[in-house]
Amino acid sequence: MARWISCLLFGLTALFSCSKKEKEVQLPLGVWEKATDFPGASPFLSVAFVINDVAYVGTGQPWAKDFYAYQPSTNQWTKIADLPHRRSEAIAFSLLGKGYVLTGRDSLGILKDFWEYDPTQNTWTQLPDFPGLGRYSASALTLGNKAYLGTGWTDLAGPTVQKQLSDWWEYDALSRTWTKKADFPGGPCSFAAGIGLGAKAYLGLAGPGLSLGRQWWEYDPTLDKWKQLADCPGTTRYGAGIFAIKDKIYAGGGIKGLGSDPRYYIYDWWEYDRLKDRWRAVADQPQLRGIGINFSIADVGYWGLGFDDVNGIVRDIWRFKLE
Repeated sequence: MARWISCLLFGLTALFSCSKKEKEVQLPLGVWEKATDFPGASPFLSVAFVINDVAYVGTGQPWAKDFYAYQPSTNQWTKIADLPHRRSEAIAFSLLGKGYVLTGRDSLGILKDFWEYDPTQNTWTQLPDFPGLGRYSASALTLGNKAYLGTGWTDLAGPTVQKQLSDWWEYDALSRTWTKKADFPGGPCSFAAGIGLGAKAYLGLAGPGLSLGRQWWEYDPTLDKWKQLADCPGTTRYGAGIFAIKDKIYAGGGIKGLGSDPRYYIYDWWEYDRLKDRWRAVADQPQLRGIGINFSIADVGYWGLGFDDVNGIVRDIWRFKLE
């Protein structure tokens, strides 16, 4: 009898252990947790850049100019100098300890002015205009001492006649020069997700044209060539979030339709392994949103602000950790 009970207990322990391990394997990678809400006036169609592990977030609809600094160690926001020219749907990046904001649009039309932020002086300096077409809803990313930007919308005859773009530009922060590069072959498009990692740039999850997208492309700046990679297996979309943690890219959220319908906003997030050209699902974000701001600091990804048709304009920020 004792031997039978021992065997039963051993079997139950093994079964519980296997079930526990199976559940652990099935759990999605990563954990989302809420950070402090953005305190600015306009949390929709805003921009973000990171300098020395501090995030700077500002501008937005309708034509905002306020900027705030976010310190992850304290989870707090601090007001900094306003950008001198109001705008929304701009693009931003950081290079060599400075932040940059350019393009977008205001109440009068599209913009191509170019501004540099110095965090040590808390001042903005206007630089020569971007030489390409003025635009909004474009994409920007950085590799080393250079930034790359392109795509988006431009106005041909006022705000009623618009055109999507495919062009791609390089900005050298050392020489302060712009160079036209090979057009994005997945364009034209707008609200695409782009990021630099290693020696290559990655762009996609929108378009071509007005179509929703799951296309994914790699740009080699040395060869000035684009290469199509494996499509993201998730829902087609635009306005997705994107950031890098260690040697992986994480992308998700966004919008899968036009109009006011909560079903058009997407929870799912994906990890991209650039060495294997392979995607896998990670933990969904708890809050719907599209066209938000994204960045990463110290192996933590951030995705927030933006819009959803349940809550309208949202100002919450969420942190993604690999736990």
